[in-house]
Amino acid sequence: MSSTKRRGAFDPNALGGDIDSLLPQSPPRPTPIRPVQASPAPDEPARASVSAPQSASAVRSARSAPPEAVVAPEVYQTLRKLTMRERQEKPDRARSYGQVVLDAVEAHADDLASHWRETAAVPAASRLFRRVDPSQPRRRRHASSPARIPLAGIIPEDIRQLDTLATEWGAGSRSALVEEALRRYLKISHK
Repeated sequence: MSSTKRRGAFDPNALGGDIDSLLPQSPPRPTPIRPVQASPAPDEPARASVSAPQSASAVRSARSAPPEAVVAPEVYQTLRKLTMRERQEKPDRARSYGQVVLDAVEAHADDLASHWRETAAVPAASRLFRRVDPSQPRRRRHASSPARIPLAGIIPEDIRQLDTLATEWGAGSRSALVEEALRRYLKISHK
C-alpha cells in the first residue's frame, strides 16, 4: 500500500472558502399566528375555562361508518358473487352493495309492500280479541351467524327512505327489508 493519506471523495477546500454562498437561501420562518377565539353566545351556558384536548379516540369516534344491514349468510355470499362478477366483467360500471340493494328494493317494491302487510283480522262474532297471524314470523332467525353488509354508495336521504319503507311496510327493520329484497332480486329461496 502506498504511504499517502487517504482523503474522502469530497474535499471542502476544493470549492474555496465559503460553501454557503453557493446554496440558495432558506425562506424566512413564518411568524406564528394565534387563533381567534370566539366569545360564547349570550344564550349558551358558560363552559369550563379549561378544556381538555380531544384524544385521538374521540376524533376517530366522530367519524361515521357507512350504514349496514344484517342479512343471512347465503344472501351475503350470493350478493358478493354478483358484485365480484360485475367488477371483473365491467369494472367501470360495477355496483356497490348499496346500489344493488336499492335496485332490489325498486324492482320488487310492490311485492315487498304486500309481503309484510298484516291482513286486518276481523274479529268473529264469538271472539273478543284480534289475533296475530302465526304464519308471519315475528323475528328473523338464522341457522348460522348473519353477515353485515355495508350500504356504501347510498346517500343519506336514500337510507332514510329505506328506514321509512321498512316501518311503512311493517318489515320491522332495515335489515329485514334489505334481506327480503335481496332474496327476491337474487332469487334465493327461504330455507
